[in-house]
Amino acid sequence: MAFHILSLETIGDLEDGRISKQFDKLLQEAVADCNLRAGDGSERKITLTAIIKPDMNEMVGGCDNVNARFELSSRLPKRSSRTINMGRKANNKLVFNDLAPDDHRQGTIDQAIAQNQAAAAQQSASESTAQADPEEEEEEDGDEE
Repeated sequence: MAFHILSLETIGDLEDGRISKQFDKLLQEAVADCNLRAGDGSERKITLTAIIKPDMNEMVGGCDNVNARFELSSRLPKRSSRTINMGRKANNKLVFNDLAPDDHRQGTIDQAIAQNQAAAAQQSASESTAQADPEEEEEEDGDEE
């Protein structure tokens, strides 16, 4: 039986190194988050908490043992999306425009081109109809004189 003095150095030896491995994992996540969100200057925090509770021994008349456990936690800045403008439909459903997150009503260039092509096609069709009825044009010309 080998006794070890508990210290910051020896905590990593507990539970076959699981506490140390968990700390390393949390540290890696915090550093990765710093890299991923470098523009967020908030602090990343890793906490190792030692919880020690006396184990009273009435035979001895005091505390000659303690029960200890260790908690590891991390705190990273909250992840938040940017504000996205959405419209409410009659059925209380929300709609958004993935190409224009600031204004869900914003049309796209493709939509504008399609609308222009449809308007041009309509105009062309009405011009074709007008040219197909020359009598109507003559009547209109006669009314103008």
